[in-house]
Amino acid sequence: MVLASGLLTLVVGAAFTVLLLAVADLRDASRAARHSEEVLAAVNELERLVVDLETGVRGFVITDEERFLEPWEAARAAVPARAAALEELVADNGQQASRARRLGEEANSYVEQYAGPLVDAVRRGDPSAHSVRATAEGKRRVDAMRLQFDRFVGAERALAGAREERADAAARRAIIAAVGGLGGSILLVLLFAGYLTQAIVRPVRRAAEMAGKLAGGALGTRMPESGVGEIGALERSFNVMAGSLEQHRDQLAELAAEQAALRRVATLVARAPSP
Repeated sequence: MVLASGLLTLVVGAAFTVLLLAVADLRDASRAARHSEEVLAAVNELERLVVDLETGVRGFVITDEERFLEPWEAARAAVPARAAALEELVADNGQQASRARRLGEEANSYVEQYAGPLVDAVRRGDPSAHSVRATAEGKRRVDAMRLQFDRFVGAERALAGAREERADAAARRAIIAAVGGLGGSILLVLLFAGYLTQAIVRPVRRAAEMAGKLAGGALGTRMPESGVGEIGALERSFNVMAGSLEQHRDQLAELAAEQAALRRVATLVARAPSP
């Protein structure tokens, strides 16, 4: 009984342990998914700022109108903070952190080494600012940054996919653990119930039947001493009691027979003539 109870406890405990581990994995996967969303949102925001830089400068170069520089000015002010925020978000991943750092450096380089000097040149009226070479240089820089953005986003999505696969695996483990634990528990409960029936219920029923037979006078009734522990002690006690009752009955029968014989002798003596 103790062994069965211990085994049942072990199976249930193991199932719940696996469930808890799976739940922890799912929680970690959920946090990782939210983190990936934050990273993708940050990199998309940084890419939008780069596009604002490029469109603002191009519009100003083409038209010489200052109003086209409004998005450029806003983007130039926001790029350093956005790049730093992105780098901080991926600080736990070496490759992504390196990519984020390069993106920030490229964006700052675009502003400081190309867009800023080009805007100043247009304002000075430098004709070289409107040349094809200047425009091509800006396009080359932006295309290179867009390629880096695509690589960064692709790597982040791959990481998110790997995290999702781990989450799915954790969910499958949780389901398997739940089903296995439930099935094992049911099986052990059935085995435990069968064991209790065989080891306790049947011996108790036999003891009740024996008590009824003893009450009916069948003092020769005995129980098979097949139980263990307290049940075995109960069976032996019943048999000892039955044997003791049978012995006392036999002794009383012998005593009654002796008393009857003495009464007969006394009767014969009383009827005999006096000496």
